Amino acid sequence: MTAELGIFNKSCAVLAADSAVSYRAGDGLIPRNTATKIFALSDFHPVGIMVFGSPNYQGIPIELVIKGFRRAMRGRALPRLKDYQRAFVEHLETYVAHGESEGKWWMQIMAHVLALVHDTSKFAEDEDGAGRLVEALDVLEAEWAVEADLEGLQAFKAEDYFEGLCLAAGQALDHFFPEVPENALELQEALARVAYLAICKPKFFNPTGLVIAGYGDQELFPGCISFYLEGQCLGKPRTSRCDVFHVTHEQPSNVIPFAQGDVSMTVLRGIDPRFLAMVVDAVTRMMEDYNAQIVAASEESVAPALSEALREIGQEAISKLTSEIYSYQAEQHVGPTLGAIDLLSKEDLIEVAEALISLTTIKKRVSQKPEDVGGPVDIAVITKEDGFVWIKRKRYFSPELNPEYNARISSTYHG
Repeated sequence: MTAELGIFNKSCAVLAADSAVSYRAGDGLIPRNTATKIFALSDFHPVGIMVFGSPNYQGIPIELVIKGFRRAMRGRALPRLKDYQRAFVEHLETYVAHGESEGKWWMQIMAHVLALVHDTSKFAEDEDGAGRLVEALDVLEAEWAVEADLEGLQAFKAEDYFEGLCLAAGQALDHFFPEVPENALELQEALARVAYLAICKPKFFNPTGLVIAGYGDQELFPGCISFYLEGQCLGKPRTSRCDVFHVTHEQPSNVIPFAQGDVSMTVLRGIDPRFLAMVVDAVTRMMEDYNAQIVAASEESVAPALSEALREIGQEAISKLTSEIYSYQAEQHVGPTLGAIDLLSKEDLIEVAEALISLTTIKKRVSQKPEDVGGPVDIAVITKEDGFVWIKRKRYFSPELNPEYNARISSTYHG
């Protein structure tokens, strides 16, 4: 996991990130505090990028892709942030041939799907486990079939790829079911159908999250575009969950956390969002239980009408409760905080960003849970005129010991 955030007002964008990363080793994870998650996306223009989630795309470190894009762009400016996102994804296509094969990624999807439906070891031990697994896969297929295809993947038709998907499904099932069950073909086809939906629908299992922040050449105020990518299909990267924010006169400031944002949201909203959701859910269930008891104690002739009336009253009460909570948050917490962010100087915004990341680290440390947030905090500020500027930055080497490196960087800017 990771803790990252962007703070925006009309004068700048501040990006901050911790350094925690976990590497998989066998069945466990090895934590390290060495990850770099913030990069300049251009050597000459005010735009940067943050990485969260998986640090690799198709087995290729995303850092290589970012630096390759920066080199390819050279001094070229793009009008808007969305143009940088489009150009970055197009650049990413040049790496697809060098990454892991599409078939291998299909296999990973199969494993993720099987992990979703149940503990497959229990199915394997059950005499009718394969039949029940088919039923579980059919439920997933019905749920996912109604979702729209990812943009650009409408050409990925099941019938054109079903044979290859079935082959990958058979290989995945061999791992979980060494002894082939009687209905192996039915199970294989069911898994292939669900895997197809997982590939072309917005289903992501180990995605790389990216945040492109700063200014397009024609944009006066900063903003950011966050999106996810994972795997490939038809030779193109799969991207989804695109969220866009731009500073405007109507919304002149914002604090946007990425990955682990519970602490930042608690500071901004005055209450942990997960705690608020738990309270609303608990009140909802309590009202439903009370209503059921009232209906059970009523005469049978009025029970149906009473049940419907109580259901409507309960829904209205919950809606009013959440509305009042959100109004209080907006008036007492979100509004005043964002109002202050709008007025703060760059120096103050830097201090706020670092404090929020540090608070997340401390919260993890005292929670008796794995410390998957921590290490040095990297901070960068992006302004329209000064561009991408490092405030705090860790390196794996000392620039003073590497004059050749400094000469190469100098030639990049002046050569």
